[in-house]
Amino acid sequence: MTVTARFVGGTGRCGTAILGAVLADHPETTYFREPRFINDPGGLADYVQGRVTLEAFQRRMVRQFRKNLVNKLETIEGPSVRDTYTPAVIEAILSETMDGQDRAEDGRRFIQALFSQIERPYWVEKTPHTVRYVHVLYQMFDRQMHYLHLIREPKDVFASLLCQGWGPKRVPAFINWYTAIMSDASIAFQQTPRQCCKVVEMEHLVANPCNVLSDIFAFFKIPAEPGWIFDVSKKVSLQEAHIGRYASELSRDAQYAIDRACGELYIWWKEWGQ
Repeated sequence: MTVTARFVGGTGRCGTAILGAVLADHPETTYFREPRFINDPGGLADYVQGRVTLEAFQRRMVRQFRKNLVNKLETIEGPSVRDTYTPAVIEAILSETMDGQDRAEDGRRFIQALFSQIERPYWVEKTPHTVRYVHVLYQMFDRQMHYLHLIREPKDVFASLLCQGWGPKRVPAFINWYTAIMSDASIAFQQTPRQCCKVVEMEHLVANPCNVLSDIFAFFKIPAEPGWIFDVSKKVSLQEAHIGRYASELSRDAQYAIDRACGELYIWWKEWGQ
């Protein structure tokens, strides 16, 4: 059976969480929020690229990544997921789907079996920094891979990070962080067929949620009635999508430094998405 694999990513603080709230509301979709086993060190992307052994990935999946998968999914699906994803279940999936003969095929089989434990027609995985590994996801799923990259004006990303418990809080560190993620992502996108990827500006999502959400669900090939999209679009607003300071509250020096270092890269992404 051909299965469409759907992923959402970005830098973080770019609207992925608010889009995730919409995806989680869809009655036929299972939304996996930041399980992290794809992009974290020692994760599936490292395995597919030959950076870790099969045994090392399997150990991390059972001992570390499983806990994160369950903890995040429980907030959406409820406590029953702890029975769905026990260590024994994870070990069985790993054993049945991965043999080390073809790493990309191992990855495809594992993700599909893992996410199919909850029986719904569609699934979407959201971990922001998987955007750096779009080409690896394509190796696994070929043209059935659909990746949505949310982007946001970099000064707003930085301003929003200032009130978070994670991420860089100083301009030089932010510039290094932002440019590393977005540069890696641009290389990954250029190695992936264009029809498998979509770029959406968070500003457009907030300004015109009904139309943008309709485009996103069409890209993901998930049926969504116009009335349902209208109702769920109320979750999407600048107030809901922004936690933190606005870019206008940054000093002029900070704004200038971010524009100078990140502006060209951000424009490249905006043009790619047009």
